[in-house]
Amino acid sequence: MNSTNSSNLNIKRYAEEGNDNFQGWNSADEHLINFIKEEEIEAKNVLIIEDECGFLTLSLEADNYYCVNDSYLSEEAIKSNLKLNNQSAKNVTFLSPYEPFPENIDIILLKLPKNNLYLEFLLDKINYSYKKSIPLLAAGMVKYMNTTIYNLVTSLLGGIMFSLSWKKSKIVTGYSTPSTTISDFSTTLEAKDITLINMPNIFSSKKLDIGTRFFLDNYTTTPDKEINSIIDVGCANGILALFVNKLYSEATLLMSDITYSAIESARKSSLKNGVTAEFNRGNALDNYPEQSADLIVCNPPFHDNHRVSITTACNIFQQAFSVLKTDGELTIVANKHLGYHTHLNKIFGNVEEVASDSKFTLLRCVKRSRVSFKQ
Repeated sequence: MNSTNSSNLNIKRYAEEGNDNFQGWNSADEHLINFIKEEEIEAKNVLIIEDECGFLTLSLEADNYYCVNDSYLSEEAIKSNLKLNNQSAKNVTFLSPYEPFPENIDIILLKLPKNNLYLEFLLDKINYSYKKSIPLLAAGMVKYMNTTIYNLVTSLLGGIMFSLSWKKSKIVTGYSTPSTTISDFSTTLEAKDITLINMPNIFSSKKLDIGTRFFLDNYTTTPDKEINSIIDVGCANGILALFVNKLYSEATLLMSDITYSAIESARKSSLKNGVTAEFNRGNALDNYPEQSADLIVCNPPFHDNHRVSITTACNIFQQAFSVLKTDGELTIVANKHLGYHTHLNKIFGNVEEVASDSKFTLLRCVKRSRVSFKQ
């Protein structure tokens, strides 16, 4: 496994509407590739986990690449960057973290994820997946490598060594420790007589986040409004959709999110509650036709990995306007300081504050016409 000249690569993040000034890699990626080059590490079959935009994949020369990404956006960014840099995708296989890992892997490369429970799940699965020890290289930024991460890698992997810091990043070297058992990292919650099943990479997987609770406590129906189709965008475990479904039980229910973890959680939660729904792993409302929904509910994300960004939320708002039928409603819960009411008013021409407290606001918009107010 040789490395290419990564300085010549053109790596871009998945393109969304709005200004995105974040680059698609960091010094931890560079540190890992430099380490592989300096140590002259050879491998034909490489398992690459959570390569955000493809910097690792495109920087290596191997026979086969197996890319495990929870996020749809990361997967699409890698595909796009392969084309952008005139590299073949024929020997690149994309996998869900919840499907079996490939056999005959020579080395595992891991970008340390933000979610510690997800990291524990990944390491546990690696140990279960391989009957012999497999070399593993992990990379992360020092400021995010907390005590929990140190404890996890030292307890679940063998031969652990930590590199010196380079450009505020570190490399962890070690090898998997084969295990005949695998743990169940899903958690179960109860809220409003709804049972929720959370997979390990779900935000606030061990308790209901306070923004969602604010939505559940304050959502009200619109009198005489006929609701035949509901979409929960950024659905996570599906709690908003399952809650609203109790109020509009005859409506078609659709749930969308960018991660396998969310879709798997929403699917399991729906099954547990005896609710029929359709699920889509994709970029917000990309795959939904115009004028197709009566109600869209959303708890928009404003964190992109370790970054704060409202680009995704604003993209959702614009898409929602197109997907809603005339007189259809978008209802969101959000932190007050994000100022979403301004963006919503530009798009919909109206916004109602249904409820608010010192931290959160519940906002409702109605699509009054077929023309967006966006300028």
